[in-house]
Amino acid sequence: MEVTPGRLSEHDLDVSELWALLKLSVDGVFQWDSSTDEIHWSPAVHSLIGGLREGHCNIEHLLDQVHPEDRGRLRRALRESQESGQRMAIEVRMRRLDDVFVWVRAQGVWRPGTARPMQKFLGLIVSITNEKQSRAELQLEQERFRAFVDHCPAGVYMKGADRRTIVANDKAAEIAGCELDDLLGRTCYEMFDPETARKIDDEDSAVISEGLVRSWTGQVATRSGESRTIVDTKFPVVTEESGTLVGGFAIDVTEQENTRRRAESAQRLESLGLLAGGIAHDFNNLLAGVVGNAELAVPHADGSGREFLADLLSTAGRASALCDQLLLYAGRDIVLEERINIPAQLRSLVPMLETTMGGRAKLVVECPDADLGAPIDPVRFQQIVLNLVLNAVEACIGSKQCKVSIIVDLLDAGLEESVESSWLLDESAPMVRISVRDNGEGMPAHLIDRIFDPFFSTKTEGTGLGLAAVLGGVRSAGGGIAVRSIPDGGTTVSVYLPRLDAPPVASVGDELTSSPAPAKHRGRALVVDDEPMLTQVLGALLGRAGFDTETCNSGTEASALLAARLDDFDLLIFDLTMPETNGHDLLRQARKHRPAVPVILCSGYSEQDVSSALDEHTVFLHKPFSNRQLNETIRRLAP
Repeated sequence: MEVTPGRLSEHDLDVSELWALLKLSVDGVFQWDSSTDEIHWSPAVHSLIGGLREGHCNIEHLLDQVHPEDRGRLRRALRESQESGQRMAIEVRMRRLDDVFVWVRAQGVWRPGTARPMQKFLGLIVSITNEKQSRAELQLEQERFRAFVDHCPAGVYMKGADRRTIVANDKAAEIAGCELDDLLGRTCYEMFDPETARKIDDEDSAVISEGLVRSWTGQVATRSGESRTIVDTKFPVVTEESGTLVGGFAIDVTEQENTRRRAESAQRLESLGLLAGGIAHDFNNLLAGVVGNAELAVPHADGSGREFLADLLSTAGRASALCDQLLLYAGRDIVLEERINIPAQLRSLVPMLETTMGGRAKLVVECPDADLGAPIDPVRFQQIVLNLVLNAVEACIGSKQCKVSIIVDLLDAGLEESVESSWLLDESAPMVRISVRDNGEGMPAHLIDRIFDPFFSTKTEGTGLGLAAVLGGVRSAGGGIAVRSIPDGGTTVSVYLPRLDAPPVASVGDELTSSPAPAKHRGRALVVDDEPMLTQVLGALLGRAGFDTETCNSGTEASALLAARLDDFDLLIFDLTMPETNGHDLLRQARKHRPAVPVILCSGYSEQDVSSALDEHTVFLHKPFSNRQLNETIRRLAP
């Protein structure tokens, strides 16, 4: 038979030729006559499925070779196709010759005829086991890739040729400040501010043009308005269909960057603290010489000269207070318990408080004109008030009219209000109460119980030590704290300090004339300080107090003198901070041989540096000190 090129029609091949072709096919062909329930098949059917009988075979014999779970589906598909006249296609598992089930695709059509329903079905059975396995492997690969992308702690993304995001995970959306659905299909210009978008687009273009991996670190402003610091690594993804795409990993390092900056800031503050402490110490040494010389000059001055000296001593006192603030900043503050007038002290702090608040809240101060005294260091009191006011401002930010009130009053004894929590040492004595009140939303009870815990904070910034320092400072002054909070009504923190009546007030002239007249002592004193002016001044002051004085300007020289003549001295005065051999070394040397010899330790730093060494025979004197303070200290050691 001659076959011409072109499309074959149903008349081009006879039955024998068609059967010859079917025998060559790897696909199985069968015909089912539903009127006689007979099935005929090609040889390939036997290689695909087993169990078919030679000769007469019906549809049930074929269905018996179908997996039980798929049998009902195939039966329904045949029936529905017969009724509708539509092509049937279904994937089922059939038993192979080796009794193993394999996947096949069964498809076919019913031959049109006059009978209804149609009676002859022409079917094709194709093995799809390899296809199924490939699809399963592909699906598994896709699932693994999706799992990797979804669980990756970095933001994973890929962009199409039009620079729109086609693949991304939730982390990438979080970094962009949006939901994942909002990120997909969008360009960087739709997700970030113009400056950030240009930077990202420039990096994308460089990756495509250079074909290299690129990485950059910087801040991005997200769609939600947040600022984040990211490390973004991009790389080319070469595909046959779409060309070169851009893939990438973005890591949010905002918290690490903030931690690094805080660490650097802490290091800077620590360095500044060391510098401030050193300056304060050295300046206090200089002030000690100024104060000592001025007091030595008082007895030799006339009326106007005494006034000038009084002004000089007053200025030196203010300079010393400034040094104390530097030491407070350095964490080496001087806590000198003295009586202060609380209302007067508070009124003097108002300008500083208003400046610190920066207009974020209105400050109202209510305090009487009376002299309500309490035993507390002025610098410590300032720290307590400042911490409480700043916390009150933070608590009421967001209120329509942010207001912070400070109220001072006097309580005869006990608490006159209901409080949620209190930290009071003695409720029976008369107390001065300083209350700081805000008009914020208040605090729940479980927070009130913890606000004074060290390192506890409800704020994202800060150390959590502010209120802990407040409680420590109040307790050191013999006082306590009470907290009252009302939901949507604000919080009141009340500080209670024991009231201390005012002593008789001496005039400047009385102070100056009385201080150089200490009780007379007999004995020999050794003064050791690396500042020659200080040893000279102290030698003169001690001489007026009745001591014969020897001085040393070197700790090493003093150590040799003590080794040879320690028993010659009735009073030892050591500066704590000296090169090579310091005051601590000299104290240990003296105590080893004379445990009860009176020793005065002096420093421009605080008492905390030497508190463990203090006892009934060893006292601390903070520079600069007055002649009166020196005389009182000597009386305590050598009455």
